[in-house]
Amino acid sequence: MAKAGDFEVKLDVKNWKTAKGDAHVHLILDAKPYHPVYDPKTDVVKLSELTGGDALAEGQHILVSFPSRANHESVKTPGALAITEFWIGKKGEKAQDIGKPMIIYSRPKGEYKGDMANHVLIDFQLSNAKLSPSGDHAHITVTGPGIDNSLTADATQFGPPFYLDGVRDGSYAVKLELLGADGKQLPGSWNSTSRSITLAH
Repeated sequence: MAKAGDFEVKLDVKNWKTAKGDAHVHLILDAKPYHPVYDPKTDVVKLSELTGGDALAEGQHILVSFPSRANHESVKTPGALAITEFWIGKKGEKAQDIGKPMIIYSRPKGEYKGDMANHVLIDFQLSNAKLSPSGDHAHITVTGPGIDNSLTADATQFGPPFYLDGVRDGSYAVKLELLGADGKQLPGSWNSTSRSITLAH
């Protein structure tokens, strides 16, 4: 398992021009915060760089990649999303079936300073699901300073991103869930993800 962290991830990107500080690729392992890849031909990324500091445990792992624009909004055209499942050690139960509906948290993450804190992108990718007002939908919850209870929004169409505007400095929690028509979370470890972000205008 220790050696697995040294495994290098190589991306074969077609029809998407990347450049430092511009368009790139988001690489995500096990629903952790993404790692940006600006030059797929030369950037060497090891699995250990994608774990958020956690050790690679025995069992199922899921690696996701998709193109992103310079502002980190994901490209949502058909074929843009790649998902790879692999196992370390013995196969066991699947925390997430990649053949079932799956939502992939992309943004926001980390710190937002200055003008970046004025218009915070909330964005995600989607696999094996179709959003609709009466069916599966993405549910967004934001809590933090100056927000009574929570801010919520439902994405019933896949494509347009959401933005967090007009909030004060401080630490916020952003939660993204994939819910069914009954309002319950669909099965899968990826279908409920929370991130902490910090804003400093």
